[in-house]
Amino acid sequence: MFASFLSKKHGELSLAIIIPVGIGAAVLGDNCGFWIGRKLGPRILRWLREKAKLREDVAVAEDQIHRHGGATVFWARYIFGLRTITGPVAGALRMDWRKFLFFNVLGACTWVTFISMAGFGFAHGFDNFIGYFEKASWAISGGVFAIGYFLWKREKKQYRERTAQGQK
Repeated sequence: MFASFLSKKHGELSLAIIIPVGIGAAVLGDNCGFWIGRKLGPRILRWLREKAKLREDVAVAEDQIHRHGGATVFWARYIFGLRTITGPVAGALRMDWRKFLFFNVLGACTWVTFISMAGFGFAHGFDNFIGYFEKASWAISGGVFAIGYFLWKREKKQYRERTAQGQK
């Protein structure tokens, strides 16, 4: 966003360069996180299962990533904080890399384009826009985490019911 703001303000950068570079950087960063998660994830998951006594939570997370992984990767791009941890978590939970890559590229394309266009469009009121955007991002993150908590509880209950039916 800042690069697109400078593009409009000083005319030295082009959105035709900013957007592809931003998309490439976002995808590259997330894929590094994915592979780090894939490499270190098994040890962390083992610790969570055994030492932290979160066996059921890890099982529910694995179930979720297999059932809704693509949508999670796409929409996480838009949520402050979540976009940073999604790659390593998807890697640790053994999400198929091709599926991760597809939804990661799709999310990066839409997010970078939106953010770049917003920065370009609001260049003259950039400081005000950033302030509003940052506050909105925190509020949205708080709301998403609250909703996510309740959905997580529901998923755990449904997971228990599915596994109980499979054991009968």
